[in-house]
Amino acid sequence: MTTNSSSDVFVAAKPVVSPKPGVDGKGSAIQPPTPMTIGDLFCGAGGFSEGFRQAGYKVLWGIDNWQPAVDTHKKNHPEVDVRCEDILNLDPYSLPKVDVLVGSPPCTFFSLSNRGGNSDPTKGLALVKRFLTFVYVLQPRYWIMENVPQLLRHLPERIALRKLGIGRDGHLEIPVRLEVNTADFGVPQRRRRVFCGSFPTPQTTHAKHPAGEKKPWKTLGEVLKALPAPGIQTRSPVIDPNYGFSIPAKDLTEQANPVSISKEDYEIIKAKKQRHSFYGFMAIPERNELPARTICAYQSGRGREAFLVWGGGWYRHLTVRECAALQSYPISYQFWGDRQQDRYTLVGNAVPPVMSRALALALLNDIGQRLPENLCLATDVPHSPPPITKVRKRVNSTMRLPLSRRFRDHVPGCRQNSLRVDLDNEGNARPRHPLANSIPTFKPRKHLKRWQARLHLGIGKGFRKQAVSLQRAYCELTSKADTDLLARVRHLIKFLEVDLQPKIPDASTSQALWARHRNGVHETPPWLLEQIGSALDRIFPQEKFAKQRLPRSGNIRVVPRAGLPVRLAAGLLATAYVAEVMNDGRFWLRANPTHFYFDTSLKARPALPSAMEAPRTRLSSLKPIDSATC
Repeated sequence: MTTNSSSDVFVAAKPVVSPKPGVDGKGSAIQPPTPMTIGDLFCGAGGFSEGFRQAGYKVLWGIDNWQPAVDTHKKNHPEVDVRCEDILNLDPYSLPKVDVLVGSPPCTFFSLSNRGGNSDPTKGLALVKRFLTFVYVLQPRYWIMENVPQLLRHLPERIALRKLGIGRDGHLEIPVRLEVNTADFGVPQRRRRVFCGSFPTPQTTHAKHPAGEKKPWKTLGEVLKALPAPGIQTRSPVIDPNYGFSIPAKDLTEQANPVSISKEDYEIIKAKKQRHSFYGFMAIPERNELPARTICAYQSGRGREAFLVWGGGWYRHLTVRECAALQSYPISYQFWGDRQQDRYTLVGNAVPPVMSRALALALLNDIGQRLPENLCLATDVPHSPPPITKVRKRVNSTMRLPLSRRFRDHVPGCRQNSLRVDLDNEGNARPRHPLANSIPTFKPRKHLKRWQARLHLGIGKGFRKQAVSLQRAYCELTSKADTDLLARVRHLIKFLEVDLQPKIPDASTSQALWARHRNGVHETPPWLLEQIGSALDRIFPQEKFAKQRLPRSGNIRVVPRAGLPVRLAAGLLATAYVAEVMNDGRFWLRANPTHFYFDTSLKARPALPSAMEAPRTRLSSLKPIDSATC
């Protein structure tokens, strides 16, 4: 690193060109160049280091504060000095200088997948600045820092030395800010990452639609096909899908544990992927003809990002070995961790070695050094970690959750552009329980939640929402309806009052079902929404009503200027009806005297009073269906 005296700005020095091997003018043999040296901060399992080792570099040291990562790096790179240290407390002057400094500060503080992208980046920036302090102190020829693209929102192109804790004026330049799709470099994964620092830009080698010398993207299907199915014994050697070498099947690790999912998990994941209230559609199973989506540190959840593939006649998650291959680790690379989740984390947090190698080769090309003819690969498996015998299975779905558990979901088919109809349990003023008046000791005195229909409109700063009563929803749909539409509304009302009404639990029972405090009843809030969606498909089919809108009545303030789509108006009426029947509760209590929720402090289920007031028929009490005004 050199100093520009005029502006006191610090930039990476241009390296001296190493001599190429061969014969000099006097016929004497020239010794091969000394391997470039590398240090790896936040080294993790060693993905960054592995790519540079494959390119012929000498990895001198690695630093990480997580013991499973240190153990994994040491086992796979026994020649490297790997230390378990906190970089915030580590003296940078204690480390040997290297030609190349690389590092991957934790991305969770910047990632969109962490808290919906609303996490506090302050802690992440502290680690980034600490890495930059090591850059200034160690003065490497090149330096490369990897992270998620969101880092660029917070990282300037130059940073004051005093902000790095260095007691002098001046700035550290960050001249390169390269955003890549790792699939373009031969990784079988569409992983978007940013590399910042001082280094030459590598050339892409693969493309979705290749031309010239470029190759087609490597795909998820190629990786899955190359590895034996989880838990299946085979005698045939296993060929690495990224490197082409083979190992005996007995040496293949991390492919034996079961990763199938339950039908319940599948339904939860499907709902989050394919009918999320505001995120887009995601395929199930994953598309084998494309590189994989980003491999994350957590693979076994029931969230929207869950990675599902088809295998063995049902859907399943990826194994640790499959994740590692999609990250472009050699199949001989081993992962040390006491828990299976530790091993997923080791894999998911890594820089793909093939991507790292592309950067390493670009540096060699920049200094004019001959590129290695063969990769430096450890293809044997001299020792492997003990297998995980106790795989933690998902907690049984009957595990109780807080009775305050929040619910919000939209009616299937009632989402159009920036409009959607939701059912939620966020209403104000919980309604009084119908048994509280007739049974003095009954608990809860009020329903656990107030359920409501809510109309959402817009995105960003223009976002608006409104809780909509049954009366308003009814008027919006019927006040300016033609004869055909009124006939369909009557059909919908008949479905609601005859078919669905007896199956709608009271507000407290619905909440108890959602929080898993009540068993033996399948009419959960998501199930009710599915019934509404199916009814809308029958009565207001998409092919006829997809583009039909109702004129604005002035009844609901969040209706767009073009009017409310007919299907959404019908869904709003049905959802408001379900919410009102829930909050009243007497329909369910009279029909199901042994299946309602009550506080467990009561020693026995209360008996319903014989003279309990009959429930009101909600829709028949509204204004006439053909009313001109509401």
